[in-house]
Amino acid sequence: MSETPDWTLRRDLARTFWLWWEQLRNPKDARGPDRAALARLRRIDRVATVDGRPPDVLAALCEPAFRDLCAAVEPLRSLGRFEDERVEELVAAAAAVVRVRERASGPVARALGGAKVEERRMSEGRFLTLLRVETTGDLFDQACRLGDLLEGGADVGDLGASIFLWRSRRSVRSAWARDYYHIHPGGPPTKEPPTREPPAGPAGATGDDPP
Repeated sequence: MSETPDWTLRRDLARTFWLWWEQLRNPKDARGPDRAALARLRRIDRVATVDGRPPDVLAALCEPAFRDLCAAVEPLRSLGRFEDERVEELVAAAAAVVRVRERASGPVARALGGAKVEERRMSEGRFLTLLRVETTGDLFDQACRLGDLLEGGADVGDLGASIFLWRSRRSVRSAWARDYYHIHPGGPPTKEPPTREPPAGPAGATGDDPP
């Protein structure tokens, strides 16, 4: 089966988010996690503007680590893989990813849900709120809650790519709904975009392939 453009974009973004998170959490110079940068990124909030309360893009852009993420994502935008900078969505995605302490495998939505109510880590009401998000401010709030809920472990590539594309690719919400309810007609569970490392990572990041 051929890959759809949305799926390949998610795959490439997932790899980018994983490498960025890996550089912050497990840098190759053995100095340990960049706790100061992680803390500053977690403190980014929404800001009041004439258009509402979007994520504070200016605060994010003041952080070198976030600028590294912008630089890593830019080649995909310049190649026409998505329509514009979408920097507010990028702030929301980063806010979710930096809250996760360990990397796990498997689709994030599948880990949050279940076929039965008692199996669900995230309540159905909260999941429906996430599905209905429209503004970048609301997306940011939901992304932060997701990151807090998944703090112990998540596929950071799938998480970051999904949040980044949440408002522009309806297929992402559909895939999350199928995974959350563990409904997979005609095939296996939705496969998370693989995050195999490219020959050279963003912002100088390198590392071994994830397990």
